[in-house]
Amino acid sequence: MEVTGMNAEQDKVQWIYGQLCDEESRYLFENRRKYAESGEWKYIENIVRSIPQYADNVYYGGKEQELYRKLRAYGKKIILFGYGYRAKRLYRDLCAEHLDMAYIVDSDEKKQGTFIEKTPIVSLRYVVERENTDQCVFLITSSYHAEEIRAELSKCGCRYVEDANLYGKCFRQDQYFERSDFLTFAEQEVFVDGGCFDLETTRILMERLEEEGKKCRSVYAFEPDRNNYLACKKKTEHSGWHNIRLVNAGLWHEPAALTWENAGTAGAHLAEAAGEGGGRCQVKAVSLDSVVEKREQVTFIKLDVEGAELEALQGAKRIITENRPKLAVCLYHKKEDYWRIPYYVKSMVPEYRLYIRHYSNYSAETVLYAV
Repeated sequence: MEVTGMNAEQDKVQWIYGQLCDEESRYLFENRRKYAESGEWKYIENIVRSIPQYADNVYYGGKEQELYRKLRAYGKKIILFGYGYRAKRLYRDLCAEHLDMAYIVDSDEKKQGTFIEKTPIVSLRYVVERENTDQCVFLITSSYHAEEIRAELSKCGCRYVEDANLYGKCFRQDQYFERSDFLTFAEQEVFVDGGCFDLETTRILMERLEEEGKKCRSVYAFEPDRNNYLACKKKTEHSGWHNIRLVNAGLWHEPAALTWENAGTAGAHLAEAAGEGGGRCQVKAVSLDSVVEKREQVTFIKLDVEGAELEALQGAKRIITENRPKLAVCLYHKKEDYWRIPYYVKSMVPEYRLYIRHYSNYSAETVLYAV
């Protein structure tokens, strides 16, 4: 069956199912379809439990309360380990629960000696030298380095350790860069980071390329939120990343002003209705084809643009059909994304091979790869 000429949605869904290249992709697709049609959480549980590291850690609303009860039961000094994006949110939540933190431990020497409100950021050595660690409970906040941190704490004789990842939403670091035979990197990648937020995705790609003796020749990073954009700009200056072109705009199929909701957070997304106020704002959007020059050979496009993925792909049609870059596109922001996005991708480049992978312990972070 060809992509062209199909009208019934059911036929298209079935056709895309048949185009998926392995059993894992088909399993994830089927469960996303059933979840989209029924809204029943059991299909998300099926997805999460199919991932070994999350098989016993499916997130559900209110799970954080278990952690708060446990911390109160300890009756010990609470010490956060790590202060990245996730920890900032956890810090606010703990304060709201009147759970005071004695310290925040972070290995970044630039953070050490500073304060978050009244809580000092210090090194682990600082705590070990000044506190009876049997009277402390350490709360791991990093989803990327939890095992390394646990080993470090054990080495220092810290016996009471909790992992915040077991009580909240968490995701895998290899999102967008699946360690699999189907995804290979070019010697000189030209990367599009659509929805770069804090440039962490770009940083992870650079690390992966360095592992393989390859390089990122240039990066086009798009971030519509002004504050996030300025933070990214500061990060590139401090890191010496001279090959990144930052664009303070979202991605769309044409130049536009879009209404953004929950602006300034990782959960910012397209609003269903226009208007400002109540966490909403207007943001500039552009098409990828209008930003990247024709002489540039794009090799990899990642899109996590909070519900604008299909329109962003439409705005990149020239690049995709001419360059045939690898695609890593989020499939979960809108109910019908799970089939509409792969259907559109195949309509542009029928030769693409399609894979689906999931990267969290909840409903978000399902990614389509086209290679």
